[in-house]
Amino acid sequence: MGSGKALRKAYEKYGIENFKKEYIEVFDCQEKMYEMEANLVNEDFVKRNDTYNMKIGGFGGWDHVNDLSDKHLARCRFNALKTNSIPWSNKRKNKASKRIKNEYKNKKRVVLDIFKYSMLGKIHTEETKKSIGIKNSISQSRSRNSQYGTCWIYSLEKQQSIKIKKEELNIYISNGWIKGRKMKFD
Repeated sequence: MGSGKALRKAYEKYGIENFKKEYIEVFDCQEKMYEMEANLVNEDFVKRNDTYNMKIGGFGGWDHVNDLSDKHLARCRFNALKTNSIPWSNKRKNKASKRIKNEYKNKKRVVLDIFKYSMLGKIHTEETKKSIGIKNSISQSRSRNSQYGTCWIYSLEKQQSIKIKKEELNIYISNGWIKGRKMKFD
């Protein structure tokens, strides 16, 4: 039926029996399928209020999660105000964690061996390792790296390590912090 976040919420609210799935066309290859989806699920289609699509069609991915449109930001602000933001977020994480643990415990959710051990006993070839390294060096370079512009510091007095922006480093060092990361304070 589909597994998008908005669609799952709608199933819970209205019941899955109130939805129907129709096949418009069947394709022999993925490329043609994505091409048709790109034609149907365009920007205007996604903006409509009567659809559950969150991103333009024609390819997979999660880039809609990083959507910073005015509509998306307004919805985030509204939800933060409505729910007191951080305490709500923590409650939500804990609730989801407990639910998933219970699903595993009650065998409603199962880790398939094929996924759990997919690389068990296998070794990447040197060519594959080199390819992965090149791709990572591109995707993790400069501002695309989540650590870019930050550094770790620690305080023996407070017995803690924190990550800060590099431009704040001199302020912290003048207050007794030391550059680097310390994992254990004995």
